[in-house]
Amino acid sequence: MVSVDDIRQARERIKDHIKVTTLQPAPFLSELTGASVSLKLESKQVTGSFKARGALNRLMTLSREDAEKGVITASTGNHGLGVAYAAKQLGINAKVVFPIGASTVKRDRMTEAGVDVIQDVGYEDVEPYARKLAKERGLTYVSPY
Repeated sequence: MVSVDDIRQARERIKDHIKVTTLQPAPFLSELTGASVSLKLESKQVTGSFKARGALNRLMTLSREDAEKGVITASTGNHGLGVAYAAKQLGINAKVVFPIGASTVKRDRMTEAGVDVIQDVGYEDVEPYARKLAKERGLTYVSPY
């Protein structure tokens, strides 16, 4: 289980690589719930989603040996972009197994960030295929969850 201290450590670890995003009051949701509700605008984050936070934290906690070997993940978009961004920031070789037929815009953004995009399988097979390649090639699998 993730503790509050784990979250604080992660925030400190990644702070130099991410944007501080704002909280936006959500009056409709506040009224609906009877509580003060605000939305964290992670769409303003460096990759357009919160996924960069998790990817950075995971890659920054790799051992030196694992970082030198590289990482692999499975993604249909946002997580792959997060891993691509984190890998570029940290100088780590990364591969993303990306489904055939998925967004070419996201694929191109990952490629531009310097990751090797592997587009050999369909949506249902990206995660098992990425895990298989990780095992075969000695790479660290970075889970999107």
